[in-house]
Amino acid sequence: MSYQRISIEDAKKVIETDKITVIDIRDFNSFSSGHIKNAIHIEDLNIENFIKENPISNREKEELLDLSSINKNVVSYMSMREAREALYRLGKLNFINQVLCQWSKDSNEKTTINWRALVEVGSSWEKPDFTIKAVDVLNMGIPEGPKLGEILDELEEWWINNDFIDDQFSLIERLKAICFAQH
Repeated sequence: MSYQRISIEDAKKVIETDKITVIDIRDFNSFSSGHIKNAIHIEDLNIENFIKENPISNREKEELLDLSSINKNVVSYMSMREAREALYRLGKLNFINQVLCQWSKDSNEKTTINWRALVEVGSSWEKPDFTIKAVDVLNMGIPEGPKLGEILDELEEWWINNDFIDDQFSLIERLKAICFAQH
């Protein structure tokens, strides 16, 4: 059994051959309001059973899990800062897939330009480098262990919330503040 993502036009052509299984990944309400005939409905509640019952690769499993968890925060009116944050957290491909999934459910033609802009932002986005590493935390006198990871996580969250500030000095100063507060 092989899985692949295809366009709506291609899906319509292939469905006519009756040799495929179509998976419709949407929440229950969206699926109930209309779907492709004979499609298998997948959502958060049944994705694990589907994966257990069907032989798929690890990559396909990850894609299905990503797509089944449609990010409700991906909306046509999200700011560019919010889009960059979602891109960082979801990854480029998953973000674009989430945008396309949400766009497909949006019947308001006035939001088309916003959805297109989000696809373009996602397509051209390059992941920023979080330059602080474990060695930087160790150099602050924090010993190896869970606390080190917690400090890195807190600093990375701050960096994300500040729109990936590209200022090494600010990152080091924030790291110092976190370390001194927790040491």
